[in-house]
Amino acid sequence: MSNFMLRYSIIRKNCIFTEDIEEILGQPCIRCPQHKYVISIETGESFYRPVEVVHEEERGRIRRKVVLLDWKSKGICQRTHELKVENGKVYVKLNDSTEELASDKYAFL
Repeated sequence: MSNFMLRYSIIRKNCIFTEDIEEILGQPCIRCPQHKYVISIETGESFYRPVEVVHEEERGRIRRKVVLLDWKSKGICQRTHELKVENGKVYVKLNDSTEELASDKYAFL
């Protein structure tokens, strides 16, 4: 089992996750199927794709078209933890940062 898969297992406590890990802006990310949040499993950074509504004239009619823009970051929103695998055992070093993160309010639900 890769370190990425183990990290993802820790993050997914309250969400069922069955999708692949995808790369966003060079970072391995998961997409929560319930909330649709895209989170880096390395840094806890949250990503989104803004949209732009473009108005085009076609045959005398105005047509609206939604265009996806490049990925953007919301910053670090999810706490992550270091881990290592030795002799088939998983060791987790909890992140002891006191910096408050957006996901902290859900930690004890």
